[in-house]
Amino acid sequence: MCETVTYVESYWTVCWKWIFPYPCKKYHTVTKWCCFFSWIKETGWGLFCTLEGCADGQLYNWTAFCFNIFGTSYYYNITKCFGSAKSPQGSCAPIAIGRAFEELLQRPPQGAETEKR
Repeated sequence: MCETVTYVESYWTVCWKWIFPYPCKKYHTVTKWCCFFSWIKETGWGLFCTLEGCADGQLYNWTAFCFNIFGTSYYYNITKCFGSAKSPQGSCAPIAIGRAFEELLQRPPQGAETEKR
């Protein structure tokens, strides 16, 4: 589900007392657009990635800076937040438990009787 979330974010900066600088922590309120993705596919192209993810049956695409030099990675059941709302690019099928467990579902349970011929 995608929703707008408002929270307080902290950051470090330089403050001044007379002519002396010192580090200080400040706060500001930010509003982000957050989605719970059932899956995200990340494809690395050097120092940036193309990502596509499925949230509420809607497919979203975006690019981001990353260290996934080359290759593809999958992430499941993850929440991502963005500075502005994204437009869906189509529909998709959410995967409830992820592809990592697909083989386990196809195997018969341990101790189950199998039919012998």
